[in-house]
Amino acid sequence: MNSERILSKNPLNGDTGLRNANDASSIIISPGAVGSFSSRCSFLNQKYSNWLGKCILLFLMLAVFIFGLLLAFLVGHWVAKSNSPDQLEVEKEVVVKNITLLGVYPPTSNLIPPKAFHSSMSPATIQKYREVPLARLPRTLRPEHYDLQLDFTKVISKEQIFGNVSILLESYGNSTTPHEVAFHAAANVYIGRVLLRYRGKDVGIKTFKREQRARIIRLLLEQPLKHGWYALEMEFVTKICEDTNGGVQCYRGIGNNDNPSPRNQHLPIISFTTKFQPSLARTFFPCWDEPNWKATYNITILHSSSITVLTNAAPLHFTQKQRLSFVRTKFRETPPIPAFLLAFAFGPYNSLERSTGCDVLLTIWAFPEDLIYAKFAANFSPYMFDQLAKEFVIPYPLSKIDFVAAHSFPVNGIENWGLVVFQKEMFLLDSLLENNANMSVDLLAEQYDIEKVITHELVHQWFGNLVTINDWSELWLSEGFTSYYVSDFLKKQRPILATNEYFLRLSQLLSKQTSNEKVPLVKRFRTEAEVENAFNPYHLYTKGAVIVKMMRDLVGENNFREGVRRFLKTNAYKSIGRSALWKAMPAYTDHGLENKKLENVIEPWLLNDGMPEVMVSRNYDYGTIRLIPRPSDQNRYVIYLQGGSTRGHSTANSKESIKKVRAKKWTDKVSMKSRMKYRRTGRSEEAEVTSNKETSSSSSSSLSFYVEFMSKQRSFKNVRINSTKQGAKHKQIVSFFRDL
Repeated sequence: MNSERILSKNPLNGDTGLRNANDASSIIISPGAVGSFSSRCSFLNQKYSNWLGKCILLFLMLAVFIFGLLLAFLVGHWVAKSNSPDQLEVEKEVVVKNITLLGVYPPTSNLIPPKAFHSSMSPATIQKYREVPLARLPRTLRPEHYDLQLDFTKVISKEQIFGNVSILLESYGNSTTPHEVAFHAAANVYIGRVLLRYRGKDVGIKTFKREQRARIIRLLLEQPLKHGWYALEMEFVTKICEDTNGGVQCYRGIGNNDNPSPRNQHLPIISFTTKFQPSLARTFFPCWDEPNWKATYNITILHSSSITVLTNAAPLHFTQKQRLSFVRTKFRETPPIPAFLLAFAFGPYNSLERSTGCDVLLTIWAFPEDLIYAKFAANFSPYMFDQLAKEFVIPYPLSKIDFVAAHSFPVNGIENWGLVVFQKEMFLLDSLLENNANMSVDLLAEQYDIEKVITHELVHQWFGNLVTINDWSELWLSEGFTSYYVSDFLKKQRPILATNEYFLRLSQLLSKQTSNEKVPLVKRFRTEAEVENAFNPYHLYTKGAVIVKMMRDLVGENNFREGVRRFLKTNAYKSIGRSALWKAMPAYTDHGLENKKLENVIEPWLLNDGMPEVMVSRNYDYGTIRLIPRPSDQNRYVIYLQGGSTRGHSTANSKESIKKVRAKKWTDKVSMKSRMKYRRTGRSEEAEVTSNKETSSSSSSSLSFYVEFMSKQRSFKNVRINSTKQGAKHKQIVSFFRDL
């Protein structure tokens, strides 16, 4: 069978050939087509090679272009970081606060500590400074005025502050070391040029001695100090942000607020605030860093025009431009303040302004993204400021008061005069609470905490700033009065919350003051660590407030108010001790048949540790309560027994109804066995205490002390105390708890 042949064209060159229809592989090519096919294959290979080379070249050019873009971006980022590091955007850190019902209606538990306002150092840091002596400078040389010029332009790039200070000194000419000038300066403050002048002439300086441990510098002079005025001029450079224990608190961004690590130290500084209390002003500039030294300050700061800079006084209405991106701001002169109340704030802050009824400008400063959460504080602060100004009568002496919501701040707040710094978590109101109807209890707790810290720092503008303690041993004068007024004013705003918290703190105080931890309110400090430990929420804040309340009850509310106003007016701009308080207050109490001096009554409660104790045991089977007084470490406390208080405004009829008794002292020699019967009468309970003949008056006073406290805890409607010694029943209430 013959195969069919098909005529076909070559697809490459068009030549014809024969193909066997049954055999696909049998292709017959014409003889002239062989050479043409080979040449065309060679052409295709060459064309393919050229196309591949062009593709490779295109890819190389694209890679070079992308690399160039990346390099340009990196160079531009580096240039921007060098020129404007303060414009870096850092992701906001979200702090989650776990607030529960316990924060609003806390249980009567001693395990919930009150929040400390000013305690800043951790236990490890306190241990570090435990042996640093609290050295006092000679009292024969007094700083009158500081002219302080600061350069903040190297804060971000070098973490350094350059400065010049000129200090006007008054010499009394009676120094035991007449050839020496001593002042405070920490190791991170590097002193350059030093010049001392007397009546326009230079005073020769032999040597310059630095005591690292005490953080004191001593200048040995060629000539003795004379009576008159001296000018001490110094150039210095301060290294800041080396650790969290200095006076400058730096914020670098996320992750370094509480536990700064070496990994975060390379991050640029975004902002800083200062906290110089109690003895950290010496870590910022050379000065006389003790509470008894008050001086005025003129401050000038060179800084970037894109950065907000604040200090105690208001800026003048002009800023002198130095270069394109820097300005020099001069501030008004401050009133006399101690060095630890000097303050600075540096950062990209925005402001929210409010005006008080006293024409004082109140400004809230916060990061732009935080300012929306400051509305509650901005609305509450002017109201409380006006209430305090009305109560104390003494006008606020500055033209402004700034509140700064600071990042990376170690305490809830610090009362620097005119520039109050708050920890932002304690000052800004969480928007999640405001917008969630199911979190009304948490919102109430948050608002109450903000009100407390704002009121505390505002009261300090008078107690602590206007009138300052002259020694750290008198801290109770500042913190005790402040804590008392915080409780007193907030009771008017939130009576349930404030009263509940007061009793909780009181029970905690009783527990602490009757344990091995008990300490007196007034004591001498030998080291800086002891001063740090003194800012104790129980032994200082709570006990101080209780002692102030006891003073009010002993002299009456009206006499107390007049005494406080007299104290502030007489001692304004001074550093004082508690003797100034006794001079301003009424000399005698209005309790008891005998005229007791207020000073003699209160002093034992300040100098003695602990307090009178009564052991209370209850027998539910027999319905009795047993009270036995404990020895009180040989301490003596004056305690009053009476059925009421004149309160300084009682009428003649009410006074006649008050049974006066003699003031007695608590001793460790008394013994008492008393029995307290109680019974239910409807919805209330009535408590009756029977004292035997061995019961002394002082013991009965302690009994009434605890019965009154217990009655409030159990809601007794009536409390009767029977004295079998006199054969008559009379109610005995210690004025200490008269109106709790």
